Amino acid sequence: MLYIGIDLHGTLFPDDETFDPALVGPLTDALRAVKEKAHLYVCTGNDLLFVQRKLPKEIYSLFDGFILETGCTYSDGEKEDVLVDKSTVGKIKAIEERLKTMAFPEVYKFARRLASIAMFTRYGESVQDFWKKICVVMEEIDPESEFDVIYSSVAVDVRPKRFSKITGLRRIAGQNKTAGIADSMNDIELLTGCDYGFMPKNADNSTHLTSALKSAGKKIVTLSEVMRPRTILQADKDNTAGVIDILNKISESG
Repeated sequence: MLYIGIDLHGTLFPDDETFDPALVGPLTDALRAVKEKAHLYVCTGNDLLFVQRKLPKEIYSLFDGFILETGCTYSDGEKEDVLVDKSTVGKIKAIEERLKTMAFPEVYKFARRLASIAMFTRYGESVQDFWKKICVVMEEIDPESEFDVIYSSVAVDVRPKRFSKITGLRRIAGQNKTAGIADSMNDIELLTGCDYGFMPKNADNSTHLTSALKSAGKKIVTLSEVMRPRTILQADKDNTAGVIDILNKISESG
């Protein structure tokens, strides 16, 4: 059985966090079809409350579980389980309080998190530039390098090392084959660590991601190519529309 992890921002829906109403039905159909041969998991940097608010009920109910906070927590859809040890959680909370005192003008909110830190950037701010800034700050705050600084299309996150979307997915999948569908730099481990990787077209907007995938030995090809390891298949449509095509590709593949 295949275990599929799907990112949210920039993948399952656009960065504005809304679904095109015309695509909800086709997406629901595609998810139902692929469930005949796969288990489905949301893989996101967000928490459970966010996922519950943003996913329509008919879509939410089709997922087997939710890998949250880039692998730091997990949910079966009802409660959140923290996968990080209490000592490390204490450290991340102390770092979060210190970052809050710095009053970064780029940040419009620190999102609710149980075992990581999420700083959402203001509209018009460069997430990549802010990520570089936080990397420098964290070199002072975290001299033992216990934490990673990563970014998506909308936020910069700080998480404990050894935790990522792929570690969360593999924790569930065991020895089964895995597939990742994602678009951003905070998805790099998911895309490189899964047996099969997929991206919507808008992932082209992240030159860092493309370079990182190539450096990891991945070849980016069109969705018409055959699914195989070390290859990232990319749809020719953005976000939700691209995910629908990707799910249909998986359903049709042997």
